[in-house]
Amino acid sequence: MRTSARYIEGAIFSLPFYAPLATGAGRRFADSYAALNGGPPDVFSAFAFDAFTFVHNAVERGARTRDALGTALAQLGEVETTTAAGGFNANREPIHATRVYVVTHGALVPLP
Repeated sequence: MRTSARYIEGAIFSLPFYAPLATGAGRRFADSYAALNGGPPDVFSAFAFDAFTFVHNAVERGARTRDALGTALAQLGEVETTTAAGGFNANREPIHATRVYVVTHGALVPLP
């Protein structure tokens, strides 16, 4: 951004996770990750954390087979996640696809 911000001013980006602007569970994850690893997490780390959390919660609720896990994930509903996903709907798709940001004065700013 430092070298190219002037060329992309006003550009819109779709990001499911952006550590500097994370809130809620995402902020807690980003802070813990940075403390343990010396730097901010990327989107892959955030998705991995969410995936582990989903599976862990399903197993804690009794899922012991692949089918039971699939059913548990489909019934997860909306939950607080580190990424924008927010859990899964009945079609096993993310409830929220992404977050949208715009480059404003050389910084990513959430679109309202």
